Amino acid sequence: MAKKVKFNELSMVELKTKIRDFENDMVLLRMKKNQKTLKDFTEIPKLRKNIARAKTFLNIKKKVDPPMAGKSARHGTPSALGGRENA
Repeated sequence: MAKKVKFNELSMVELKTKIRDFENDMVLLRMKKNQKTLKDFTEIPKLRKNIARAKTFLNIKKKVDPPMAGKSARHGTPSALGGRENA
């Protein structure tokens, strides 16, 4: 479940620690209908002026790994190939 953090209630130091705390998670910046992914806290000073509003939240979500990341079906595990071995 995503955690909602009100952006305008946090100082710059608090924002940096929040983003560091959720290093392995995806930090999404929500502004009304727009949404932007923050890769790290160095992007915040550029955006802070435009987004310090009551409707702005940092949504922190778990990153989801793709099911077959870096593997093709042809070179998958035997169970992925229906129990058959590669011939």
